[in-house]
Formats: sequence, structure tokens, C-alpha cells
Amino acid sequence: ACSIPPPDDLMSLPTPKTKTGRTFLDCPFSELLQSKAADLAALKAQLGPLGIDSYDDIALVRYLCGFVDVSNTLAAIQAAEVIKKDKAAVLDAASSNTPLPYADKIEAHQSTAVWYPSPNCLVKVIRVPQTDAKLLMKAATMEEVVDHGLHMCREIWNWVDSTSRAEGCIKKYSIMVDFHGMRWRNASIPPATYRKALKEVSALSEVLHPLMLGGNAILGLPGASVGDMVLKAAKMVLPKSIGNLTICSGSREKQIQTVCQMMELDPARCMSRLPDFLRNSMNIDEVRDDEEEKEFAENHPAAAKVMQELQELENQ
Repeated sequence: ACSIPPPDDLMSLPTPKTKTGRTFLDCPFSELLQSKAADLAALKAQLGPLGIDSYDDIALVRYLCGFVDVSNTLAAIQAAEVIKKDKAAVLDAASSNTPLPYADKIEAHQSTAVWYPSPNCLVKVIRVPQTDAKLLMKAATMEEVVDHGLHMCREIWNWVDSTSRAEGCIKKYSIMVDFHGMRWRNASIPPATYRKALKEVSALSEVLHPLMLGGNAILGLPGASVGDMVLKAAKMVLPKSIGNLTICSGSREKQIQTVCQMMELDPARCMSRLPDFLRNSMNIDEVRDDEEEKEFAENHPAAAKVMQELQELENQ
């Protein structure tokens, strides 16, 4: 029987050729179906003999836009069919908005939130200071962490897909990785098992959810050296199709406005829809704390040690 490749063999999964970002965003399905008509017909001709008939034209053209050529798209859909069987319980739970049995013990050690800056725009906010990867991996198995991550991705995909169909065009979601309030004195590289779990979630989600991810922003970095540190760490877990990362600098308010601009939204209207935790983060005392952390991160030997460890992992 077919099965999903193990984490160390995820290179065997098809890779999207279209990078994340604004490519195809807001493109009407009517135009895409017309421009991709020949490839769509060729793809259907190959899917038919395989008995794969659960994808309508909108789903297929979205795959073609993400994986570009017919052969790569066919491979992606075949891989998606295998994943759907292996992870049926996880995907079904996400579709019915049912938490997984072990969700609480994972969420106790991480913090994510969803922000809707406009009715047809979704941002997943990852609050890094509230995440303890070491405790998380002690509380849950790697498979549980992967399934929980895939469950979250599927919930977002259900929004992306339904919103796209309602709007008649390609819609995506954005990710905002927020380091605001991070105490860099305690910074350390996440455990290898955690990094592997995130990589596996990214690889599975890319195949299941074509053209889902749009913009990627990083906030709350106190200095340039910390930015280098974070980018090195991010490369270990980011999906293969990741495009440009927007590094937001300046005051806390300016950083959040940059996220709005990244999504080409009116900053004033976007800021008026901030969730409380983001609105409350624009606090002068926390800004002073960030200045103290900047001084530490740029001068303390502990920060240099983390950078050295990241460099060694990158060279492996």
C-alpha cells in the first residue's frame, strides 16, 4: 500500500514551482480556465485512467497554477490522494471544526492566532515568545505535532478555498511571525524533532493546498544581527515554495502597518480591525524592553553562540 514518505524522505514529494507571494492573487478563475485550457485538458486525460475524478476545474486550475506543468501537477495530485488517505482522520476533523484529542497539550506550549484585516483576508499570527518548542516536544510525539499542524493548515485551506470560490478568483492567506516581547537572553535553536515536524507539515500542506500561502512577514526583531539569526533558523523549516520574506522595522505600529501594506490593504482600515493582543502590544514600556533586548542581542556572547550553531547546521 502507498504511504507518505517519512520526514527524511520528503524530498520525494512534488514541489510547487510558483513561489509564495502575490503571484496569481485575485486572478479570476474565468481567465485562468481560459489561459490554462490546453493544460487542463491534458491533465484530465491523464487523471481519468487513474480513476481520480474528485477535482473540479477550479481545483485543477489552481493546482496547475501552483505546480505549473502537467507532469508536476499530476504527480502533486497523486501525492495528495495518498496523503488524504493516510491523514483522513486529521483532515476530516479540520473540515468539521473538531479539535484533535491531543490539541490542548500542544497548544499549552505555543500560541497562534487568526486576524482578519478585511472580510476576505486572513493572517495567521505566530507568537514566537509564547512558544516553547522543547516543552512542546516533551508533551507530544512528533506525529501528534505534525497532525496538529496539518489540522491547522487544513482549517485555513477550507477558508481559502471557500473564499476563493465565493469571490470567483484566487485568494490566499498570509503569515505574520511575531517576535515582539522575545527575551533573546533565552534564545535557543528549536530541537531537531520540532524542526522536522514543521518541515513535514510544510511539505504535506504544499501538496494538499496549492497556492494557499501569500505574504510572509516577520515582526519584532530588535536589530540586524537578530534578523540574520532568525532568517537562518527560518530556512530550516520554511516550505520549499517560500518567496520573499518581509522584515518589518521601525516602531511597533509601523511594523504592523507594513504588514497591511504587504497585503495591499488600506493601513488605516486594516489597523482598525486589529485583535486586542496586537493592539495592546503597541505599549511604550514594551518598546523600551525591546531596546534593552537589542543591546543584548547585538553584543552578548550568547547571541553569537546561537549564530555559530545555526551556521554549523546550515553547512550540514
